[in-house]
Amino acid sequence: MRIGFTRALYHGHTVKLEYSHRFFCAEPPSSGASSHCEAGRAARKTPPSGPVVSSIYELIPLGFTPPPSTFQCPARCIDHPRTMDMSHVFGGMGANAPLPARSLVIEDKESFQSTWWPVVLVGVKTLHAWNKIATAKSVTAVDACQASGGCAPEKETNAFVFFQVLGPGMSPAGPA
Repeated sequence: MRIGFTRALYHGHTVKLEYSHRFFCAEPPSSGASSHCEAGRAARKTPPSGPVVSSIYELIPLGFTPPPSTFQCPARCIDHPRTMDMSHVFGGMGANAPLPARSLVIEDKESFQSTWWPVVLVGVKTLHAWNKIATAKSVTAVDACQASGGCAPEKETNAFVFFQVLGPGMSPAGPA
């Protein structure tokens, strides 16, 4: 277990996520990744303790490089899997694919509780679409991107991450 932070986009703001547990991925579905995480197929097993709440959307650029300042996970996110079986998504990126730099979007603050969040992947097809989401900082922008064709449809995974949302007006521990 490592305790650490990343940021995420939420309802027009950037918030802090405080992680305190390693990710959870359990087979089935079967996975070719060293992490046992599988993209494109829903989880059949949930973490053994604690509630599972709303999803965290991990935005992955497909075929372009966004400005580094728009990534919440420019390299590796703390307590997220390093690899995932991406054989069934985004043109078959591989059975033990390293997760690329990405951005994170949440749709709820879940009453500031430390909980398990299912990981959903969204491929973003153009820099223009990426920048619109980065500016709006919301799941509504992700939905609009998918509706317009600028983003690929959501891809469920068997991955869960454990964190608490911190942010202005959201938690006494959040930044002012």
